[in-house]
Amino acid sequence: MILILLFVIPFLFGCQKEEPYAREFSIIKTLDVTDVNSSGATFNGEVVIKGTKQKNTYYGFVWDDAGKVSEPRISETYYITGSPHVAGQFINSTSFKIKISSLIKGNEYYVRVFANSDNTIVYGNIVNFICN
Repeated sequence: MILILLFVIPFLFGCQKEEPYAREFSIIKTLDVTDVNSSGATFNGEVVIKGTKQKNTYYGFVWDDAGKVSEPRISETYYITGSPHVAGQFINSTSFKIKISSLIKGNEYYVRVFANSDNTIVYGNIVNFICN
């Protein structure tokens, strides 16, 4: 009987479903850069979790080449946002992309997504690529 209790009790209390919690700001992710060629590339991003300040949030990408900045930020690199709230186009409710031209062949670039909510900027992970 004791063996049965020792086996059953962990299953009754050990697995509890975690409830999602509200976040003030979005969690975003930079996806792989695609369609890389001598004239440009496509930057891809994803909104993993939308923040509660979503109505005032706009999304975009920051990038620069490796010779200048390896952690691009809005204040010191190229960036783009779009109208009304995203750079490029939303593919669905969470993914967005933009085609960038005028990159220099052979240069290594760093890119990452950002979300700006009420002047608070959240950055995604950094992805690097070489324009070939």
